[in-house]
Amino acid sequence: MRLIRWGLGAVAVLVVGLFIFVFFAATSERAAPARTAGFTEVTLSVAHRDTDLPVRVWERAQDISALLDFAQAGLPLGISADLERVGAMGFSLGGYATLAVAGVTVSKDRFIAYCEAHPDEIDCGWMNEGGLDFQAIDRALYEQDNRDARIAAIVAIDPALPRAITDAGLAALSVPTRIIQLGETETLFEGMRWGTLAEGAPTMEHFIMPDTYHFGFLAECSLMGRVIIATAGDDNICSDAGTRPRADVHAEITPIVVDFLSEQLNP
Repeated sequence: MRLIRWGLGAVAVLVVGLFIFVFFAATSERAAPARTAGFTEVTLSVAHRDTDLPVRVWERAQDISALLDFAQAGLPLGISADLERVGAMGFSLGGYATLAVAGVTVSKDRFIAYCEAHPDEIDCGWMNEGGLDFQAIDRALYEQDNRDARIAAIVAIDPALPRAITDAGLAALSVPTRIIQLGETETLFEGMRWGTLAEGAPTMEHFIMPDTYHFGFLAECSLMGRVIIATAGDDNICSDAGTRPRADVHAEITPIVVDFLSEQLNP
């Protein structure tokens, strides 16, 4: 079974059979490689627009566990899930969520210190513009252990919060994990740099995909989507920002994810 979790969340995709995946605003074709391998797909729509959603990181981890609970209780139409072989894949904040269910924890103080040092970066800047009070973050919930023992392997694509990760939380990671970095390290802002952390985690491997960037993982936009997003005055998530076409990124990243999880969940 494989679970896919995206950043701020819009669509969760449950692929039942060997793995689980989870996505945000993802179209069904993103799970096509899993379907062609014989997996069954279930989708769950979620919509979150609250300003403080990005710091309620525990909720994303709980979403993953809730999906597993749902599968464990019995899926509809007689579909069964092999909960002995569960892998989770996430992107951005969803990437951290997959790490969280593998035992990785964060520190409120480290997160605030990072945002105080980088108030205008894309992550902290967006929250600062929304007037988010970082001191109001619920420390107990933010720093709690969200480990789910049913998770056997992790793929995290450009996961958020590396500067908030605790040493103890990183040391607690015991399942095979692949971090996929979108872009060369020197092109990334601090909030997306995992190289040093990966060196200190024995079960974590760090994979760099060159000539792309954070939003290169997202689905390709239609012409209308490109026009609307380009004129919205927000981050242009449809742009490839001068890097290679998104379709090329998707073609390369698919086997990197599927082969890793297949290897880890089919010993």
